[in-house]
Amino acid sequence: MLVAMVQGAEALNMPSRIDCSIIIPVHNKRYYTRKCLASIIAHKASDSFEIVLVDNASTDGTAVYLEGMARDNPFIRPIINPVNLGFAKACNIGAAAARGEYLVFLNNDVLVTENWLKKLLEPLASNSGIGISGARCLFADGTIQHAGMYFRNNGHPFHPYRFFPGNFPLAAPATELNCVTGACMAFRREEFLHLGKFDEGFINRFEDVDICLRFREAGYKIIYQPEALIIHHESRTPGRFDHQSFNAARLFDKWPGRIPCDEYHFFKLNEAKVLASGLLQPLKKCLPRELAALLEEPAGCEASADDLRLARRPGAVVLQLPVVSIPIQSHLFISLEALLEQSECRLKLYYQTECEPFYSERKTFVYYLHQGPGIAPFVLPPAGMVDDEFNGTAKLEIDLSKTAVSLTGLSFYCFPRVDISTLFLRESYAEQYYLQERQIRLERENRQQKGLLDLAARVRRSRDLFAPNEPIVIFGTGSLAEWILLMLDQNRIKLNCFFDNRAEKDTFQGLPVQKPTYIEGARVIIASMFENEIRLQLRQIGYRDDQIVEFKK
Repeated sequence: MLVAMVQGAEALNMPSRIDCSIIIPVHNKRYYTRKCLASIIAHKASDSFEIVLVDNASTDGTAVYLEGMARDNPFIRPIINPVNLGFAKACNIGAAAARGEYLVFLNNDVLVTENWLKKLLEPLASNSGIGISGARCLFADGTIQHAGMYFRNNGHPFHPYRFFPGNFPLAAPATELNCVTGACMAFRREEFLHLGKFDEGFINRFEDVDICLRFREAGYKIIYQPEALIIHHESRTPGRFDHQSFNAARLFDKWPGRIPCDEYHFFKLNEAKVLASGLLQPLKKCLPRELAALLEEPAGCEASADDLRLARRPGAVVLQLPVVSIPIQSHLFISLEALLEQSECRLKLYYQTECEPFYSERKTFVYYLHQGPGIAPFVLPPAGMVDDEFNGTAKLEIDLSKTAVSLTGLSFYCFPRVDISTLFLRESYAEQYYLQERQIRLERENRQQKGLLDLAARVRRSRDLFAPNEPIVIFGTGSLAEWILLMLDQNRIKLNCFFDNRAEKDTFQGLPVQKPTYIEGARVIIASMFENEIRLQLRQIGYRDDQIVEFKK
């Protein structure tokens, strides 16, 4: 049974007309819900709105807290679910109870900023052809979490410019897109209900992607509105990634051949916009024949006026980036344009600073391109510059193990560094919050360091779990897998191979990489953050729990 603490407008002393309903699904994490509500109340522009909070059976006292907030604030309307019904169902329940002309779906792990709601609703109010409006989301350190969503050439949705500076020029223009994030998105209530609401078949992922595709198919426009600015901590709800493979399969089954692969289009569109506006300053462009001279090993490449073709081969080629002079206190934006003949290509950018050792993991950036035309964007902060000059010690590693790659241009731009406080710290509570988050981040880094030491001890102790001739597999080909590999006694423990769902590389650390399969008598070490989903997958292909060893940072 659904327990709803929703009363009539007269009893609540609320206005008879509600312009906007803010719907927030919650499950535990009361700390974030409290901060979210405080920021909404601090930036309340009018009284003609309500906040509908749908609690999915929280166990941390969230329901009691919401009931108390509702008594003190008549515009807050909690709905308490006795069981966890998931994100989509909670949002739909909130929409059914909402009375506003506009519906704004908001995650509980966000902070809103000045005029956020007015700016978010402006596109919907000004144009009946616009069906969805989405906000710009920053992490608490001022870097970009969401600036619209693009679809890669393989159809997978992703957040462009993620972790780029909050003032990155390509994230500045308001743009008509195919998708925006469900962390903060607005609809007209009538259209949301008419087009079927959120699909409850998804489990805490891709509900936003699916409804955006449905609105586009119905002829509505979707607008990314960067002036509606929020701070988003992202994925704070427990179990957020437990059904990742299921949700991806459902998305592609539901939209076969109908997902718009728009990554290249929007990169080029926004680049043209910001160059015309002067927000991005061009510095240098390397044409194909110039790129050939930057290769450390040019064997096997063919340069022409149009492109530099790198033939498919095992391993990678390395492109030494040139010296580029930039204005002081500016970020350097690097854009590599390429055409892939098949599959996908991993690009790794390494660079050093005056005080960092070369190939430091913290100074490594990775980007994937897929079959067809694509652009790989990278941003280097001012700390990477010496005497106002990008000193040529950066390298770009291009993996050719799966496809030939044709490079058509490498462009360098700059844009000014902006203090984070000018982006969203407009109120004293927000500044205090930022300082609190900074302290939390430092404490988390200390815990992670201690956790690594504890993990090293556990790995060493776990050596005794493995019989001398027992086949061993590591599930994962990331930094954690590499780190565990260093901790294992490889003289006694012989690894057979690595498992990887994406199988993005043929070998890792000299051993074969394959998609998960059952190996008779093998022991599997899980080296991934998605341990619950991986354990379930391993069970499905025949592994017992006593064959699985799990390590987490």
